[in-house]
Amino acid sequence: MVFGLIFTLPFVRRALADETAPTPGLQRATTRAGEKGHYEFTPAPLLGGSSDVGIGGGVLASFARREPGFEPYLYRLEMTATATFKRAESGKLTSPYQDYYLLLALPHVRKDRVALDLRLSYTREGNLKYYGLGNASRVPSNVPLEDPFYEYVRVHPEARAHLTARLVGPLALNLGVFYTYNTLTVPPSGLLARDSNSANSEVRELARFSARHSTLFFSYGFSYDGRDDQVATTRGQYYATRFDWSPGGSDQFPYRYARWNTNARWYWPLKPYGSVVGLRVTTDFLFGDPPVYELARFDDTPAFGGANGVRGVPGERYHGKAKAFANLEWRQVLFNFRALGKANGLALALFVDSGRLWTDYAPHPELDGTGAGLKWGVGAGPRLLAGKSFLLRADVAWSPDARPVGVYITSGDIF
Repeated sequence: MVFGLIFTLPFVRRALADETAPTPGLQRATTRAGEKGHYEFTPAPLLGGSSDVGIGGGVLASFARREPGFEPYLYRLEMTATATFKRAESGKLTSPYQDYYLLLALPHVRKDRVALDLRLSYTREGNLKYYGLGNASRVPSNVPLEDPFYEYVRVHPEARAHLTARLVGPLALNLGVFYTYNTLTVPPSGLLARDSNSANSEVRELARFSARHSTLFFSYGFSYDGRDDQVATTRGQYYATRFDWSPGGSDQFPYRYARWNTNARWYWPLKPYGSVVGLRVTTDFLFGDPPVYELARFDDTPAFGGANGVRGVPGERYHGKAKAFANLEWRQVLFNFRALGKANGLALALFVDSGRLWTDYAPHPELDGTGAGLKWGVGAGPRLLAGKSFLLRADVAWSPDARPVGVYITSGDIF
């Protein structure tokens, strides 16, 4: 879940434009004439959310040290506290999502070559969905979205360390280690509990869950970033592949599994119209014995559903070990304007998302169906670029699975 920065206190807006650059950020160092080292403190309110978890907000505080020759900063400490609220069909107000984290970003462990992020977080996901396994899972149309039969709760404090080392030109090595403690609250009469005791051995093994468990995994990957800009890309390409491994094999760490994720992106400017066409293709493969919540995700976010996957589909709608999907967007700048001493722009995006999921690597037509079985969504939404380092997007998407549409407010383009 990522929150969009809709508004900030007037006296910190300029500082925030510098503080929100992606991390870890391996930036080429540049020295500004007359610049001296100084500290920057940035408090800001947050607002964002989606039709899956509701709308909410919180607060961000960032403390950074700026030094000549070290871009975008020498180091930065960031803290956030966010929560969303959603009114159920019964009228009850709930808080489906809460997230708190502390991030230390060190982009110059080795100047311009090695960056390190250290992150502690606590997240509560109060309405995670489980509608069954496979690409052909079905939900009766008269079932309320908040039906506890299809929901469970996951609470997961986590510690992360992520290192990025530039190798040659735009080629980088990415390494990480992640520890998570998980607490699952599953209704004993719900679908997930029922499937974990299914007579079908495939369903039973994939839906099996441990109410309290830890995961520790190690991440290894490479990325090639040939984009002209990381925030508002207009041309270039980006490729990344990553292998995550969780050794598991004990009572405390019961899940032994691996993930292989690939990501390819292309961007083509359309002159003289000032528009851009972008395409992203993502694959995500799980091996071994993954936790049930991983079957619906890639990169800690839903693959089918959510703001960063196949939009319009309800979050966590489909579960399986193998996923492949694509996002195609056309982005058109409507006009540019200056405000608060910086250049800003308003754009519109039209998009089509589509993909498919498989329960496992052996054929399971009873779970995945036959034929193409593509899941898809279409939609549009505005984009607001503030300065050169922050982009806010709001997407509205429809799909055959939508009830009635998906709405997402978040920061950054989907790719």
